[in-house]
Amino acid sequence: MFEHSGPGPWWEPRRPGEDTALYLGRVLDELGAGQLARRARARYYDDYRCPPDLDDGLNTLRLARDLTSWAFCAVPGDDAATRDRVDAVLAAVGAGEFDGTREEAGAWLDSAEGQATLRELDLAAARAVAGVRTVYWPAAGVAGPPDDQPETARGEQR
Repeated sequence: MFEHSGPGPWWEPRRPGEDTALYLGRVLDELGAGQLARRARARYYDDYRCPPDLDDGLNTLRLARDLTSWAFCAVPGDDAATRDRVDAVLAAVGAGEFDGTREEAGAWLDSAEGQATLRELDLAAARAVAGVRTVYWPAAGVAGPPDDQPETARGEQR
């Protein structure tokens, strides 16, 4: 077991190669927040692999909200030690301690979902640069410009 001494978090630091969802789940288990730990391991708060029906881009805020709510309901008001631990985890959440790693980002980017998102972002960037609402991009299966846009909005050379 990790023994805390001195400044820094009260939990054992991330282990080499440890998946963020498992790391967060471990910290929440050590805190005594078992239900939140199960959610973390189910990727409920994950930057890259949050279940689509939950993912709203606010995963970190959801974690902070759920942890705050758990502490309010489950931690007695006179349990200063646990409240200090909760505050330390909330500070770590805000500092990015439980954000996805570079390796997790790369794995997501290589996934089908990551590739589809990249195509969408490329399309949005192309639209912004062209200054039109729709850009013709056959690879993405996107239709031509709206009726009020000139044909050259499709990016065709004339």
